[in-house]
Amino acid sequence: MKEIDPKYNELIKQTYPDLVVDYVLLEDGSEYKGNASHQEAVEHALRILSERNGCSYRFDKTKMEGEAVDTEAFFYAPADAFAVLEDGKVFINAPEKLTYAFAFLQPPVGQCYNVDDFYKVNYLLFPNRDLDIISWDGDFTDYFDKGKEWWGYGLWSIYDKLTGRFAVIGASATI
Repeated sequence: MKEIDPKYNELIKQTYPDLVVDYVLLEDGSEYKGNASHQEAVEHALRILSERNGCSYRFDKTKMEGEAVDTEAFFYAPADAFAVLEDGKVFINAPEKLTYAFAFLQPPVGQCYNVDDFYKVNYLLFPNRDLDIISWDGDFTDYFDKGKEWWGYGLWSIYDKLTGRFAVIGASATI
């Protein structure tokens, strides 16, 4: 497995400087083996994220648990679901489990992004919607430790069946 387009993450963060979502794009020349291929992609992505962030994320493959996510549900970003006005104050309606849309649209500090930004980025990343998506739990790696403190965390591996490529998307931050 190897990273493709390693500058993608940098380019997207130039456009969206407060974004705390990490993207790792990968390709693998071997046959797709479902969950095993997703695990391999996540392991490879965590090594890349370790290098990017100047640390060494630990992970225990034996504790990796994930669940399939419906494609439409994964990309669903309701325009009005995240902010609630009450007595002139804005409160964030954080989901119980961090979703990809929330992670993109509502960074813990800085500017919030709009749904059009979310759809634009994802149309470029995933023009095909024939995808296998797995949402990973947070017990197998310390990548999630910051997000467990407050804002939340998420890690998703997305396999594009038409191109044979993976995107691993991670989000974990605190204030």
